[in-house]
Amino acid sequence: FHPSLLPLYRGANPIEAQILDGVNDIDLSWHRISTKIDAGEILRNAKFPLYENDDYQTVLKKAVNRGAILMRDLVKKPEIKSLSFDLPKETSYFPKFQKSDALITPETSISKAKRIIRALGWLGWVTYLSENLHVHNVTSVLNNGGISIPLKDGHLKIKGILKE
Repeated sequence: FHPSLLPLYRGANPIEAQILDGVNDIDLSWHRISTKIDAGEILRNAKFPLYENDDYQTVLKKAVNRGAILMRDLVKKPEIKSLSFDLPKETSYFPKFQKSDALITPETSISKAKRIIRALGWLGWVTYLSENLHVHNVTSVLNNGGISIPLKDGHLKIKGILKE
């Protein structure tokens, strides 16, 4: 089971990568195991909408629930062979994210900052860094009354968006 439409978003962080990319839907794939990472033949897939207030944890819960339904279908109908899709020729592989991927600066756009917080806030890594302000764990601040941070296209007032 992999929470993306393989071969897109292969690797360790498909949920975070899709949120960071601002996709409209999260895709799921059941696939056979192969010698390459997330490269086995696709057996089932599905998708569900990604809403603006969804974060890593809400998406993970939805993915697991939807994945369980797909698994039941696979078990009931094992005769169905692999699926084929019209996908881009390129595939994507996302290595594990680092703390540096969760950095927000005054040059970050509001939409990008929101995606970083939604995708990586659960890790406690999101840091805001400017000349005048350095907040190590933005998520912790969010849960304690909020914060307003200056970004390139305005101020982002954040209060209680994520749960730690």
